Amino acid sequence: MLAKSTLMRLLIAAGFLLFANILFAQKTVTGIVTDDNGQPVVGATVDAKGSSAATQTNSEGKFSITVPNGAKTLAVTSIGFTSQELAIDNQGNVSV
Repeated sequence: MLAKSTLMRLLIAAGFLLFANILFAQKTVTGIVTDDNGQPVVGATVDAKGSSAATQTNSEGKFSITVPNGAKTLAVTSIGFTSQELAIDNQGNVSV
């Protein structure tokens, strides 16, 4: 059986880990950036507004970005195209 002080330390440590997990929780958003003709946009920048998370699309226009849970908007930019802002829902889905 654990001593009370050991049990208390374990409970405090577990509480801290739970708090840290909530504080630093993230979600991954994936997608494909295409032009008006449905062709992939290579090298477009995708960033989560209000955070330092950013990535670029690959040769197929695909991207994957890990954003903080509080992130609400993705900004998509590319030379020669109009910039777009997309809403992120709580499940990490993007509205177009």
